[in-house]
Amino acid sequence: MSYGDPNFNEVDRLISYMESTLNLDHLTLPAEFRYAHLSMALIDAVFSIGIKYTVTQRVVANYARFRGLAPYRSDEERWPDPSEQEPLSHFVELGNTHEPEQLASDIFQNHNRTSSTHGILKAEAVMKAAQILTAHHVEYFQDLPKISQMTAIEEAFRAIPGQKEGLSWLYFWMLAGTDLLIKPDRHVLRYLNSALNRQITGQEAQYLIQTAAEQLQSRYPKASPRRLDYAIWNFQRQH
Repeated sequence: MSYGDPNFNEVDRLISYMESTLNLDHLTLPAEFRYAHLSMALIDAVFSIGIKYTVTQRVVANYARFRGLAPYRSDEERWPDPSEQEPLSHFVELGNTHEPEQLASDIFQNHNRTSSTHGILKAEAVMKAAQILTAHHVEYFQDLPKISQMTAIEEAFRAIPGQKEGLSWLYFWMLAGTDLLIKPDRHVLRYLNSALNRQITGQEAQYLIQTAAEQLQSRYPKASPRRLDYAIWNFQRQH
């Protein structure tokens, strides 16, 4: 995906703002970036949009408890062996045996919808997303590289009610391990608006943070777009 040429004056201003507001020497990622199962990354990505993240954490914990699975792996850098992962098709089977309302009540214990207008239960949306992935033979984290350039899958994902903006799609890839993407949600955009004193679009946010990361890495080796995104999100949440 191409985002055009960044305004390098704005990138310099953004870098200065980052250095004054973020702890760039200590760019860590929380446990959700170490999910042990693809289903949990997908649940998080769909449920987290527009609600408090503590609510999303409870939803993932409810599913992990229902399945008797440990939600996190120990190694941030490596995916678990497929033999240690829940196949995504096992998750999809729940959609064959449970109606969306049952999924929301009995398994996720959450009735949030993808949108307040014409939205569907997020329990239904995440099942639709899983069905799209398994239809393209995605079962484990290791299957993701083969679909990374398949725009048809992204289009199908974003056709799910409430997913048009693509935030869940981007965040799913970040949770699965992609380091070069960001999720340009309201926290990130507000931060960039403050840094540059203008309204920033989601497309601009991606290339601004990616370009800033490239320039910062000589001094801060862990300054990837994904880690900067989390640091920004955490800063905005606290302020």
